Amino acid sequence: MLIDKRVLVLGSNAFAGGCFVAEALKAGLQVVGINRSPEQDVCMTPYLIAGGSDNYQFYQLNLNTDLPQISQIISDFLPHFVVDFSGLGMVAESWLFPEQWYQTNVVGKVRLLSFLKQQKF
Repeated sequence: MLIDKRVLVLGSNAFAGGCFVAEALKAGLQVVGINRSPEQDVCMTPYLIAGGSDNYQFYQLNLNTDLPQISQIISDFLPHFVVDFSGLGMVAESWLFPEQWYQTNVVGKVRLLSFLKQQKF
């Protein structure tokens, strides 16, 4: 049973991330969402109309620049699960700005995983 479980969702404002958050809230989970973009229109953040807002906390943070704050949130929240929908996925943009794609999708993720490996949840 997942009730009383805590989930941290990276990329909570991406389409898939927002849908996941909405379903997690419907299931009664405690959810922390982290996204570099602010909360958007309901089509991208369906959790805003799904209910369960008492079980949801959002932080606008960037994996590349705010890892210390994200690490602190994880240490304080002690999630049972970390679900990752973050990352840059637009192919054309990865061709135009490859260094940004690699920084987010490789370097940022490796730093996060290194932090998570050291935790004792």
